[in-house]
Amino acid sequence: MFWFRSNQSSLMVTEELHIICFVAVLHHAGETLDIEASSLPVVVISSSNQVPSAWASIMWFNMLSTSEPMNLSLFVDPPPLTWQQLAPLLSWQFLSMGQRPLDQDQLSMLRDKIMGGFTGTSS
Repeated sequence: MFWFRSNQSSLMVTEELHIICFVAVLHHAGETLDIEASSLPVVVISSSNQVPSAWASIMWFNMLSTSEPMNLSLFVDPPPLTWQQLAPLLSWQFLSMGQRPLDQDQLSMLRDKIMGGFTGTSS
């Protein structure tokens, strides 16, 4: 959550993650076919200050969701994350924004910063 102060009152600003579900029922030659598809995550924000948080929500969701695309409970109780899961995601984010991925030295530096120097078995 992010709070803005104005001259009159406080305004709470939050971002919301949504998944749009598309449902179609097709009838042809006496047969009925139900089709359902879900969108990629969509984040609704009310301020440009929320863009980094919105991107983080989308990346977190895409990285951790597997066979249950509509399972938003991982935001309530997120599973543990290994460096092997996070490193490719960070590199992809840099590639999508800066047209180049992170090299091993950059990933090692980020691992040390993010993981607090802990390398353990998840480095």
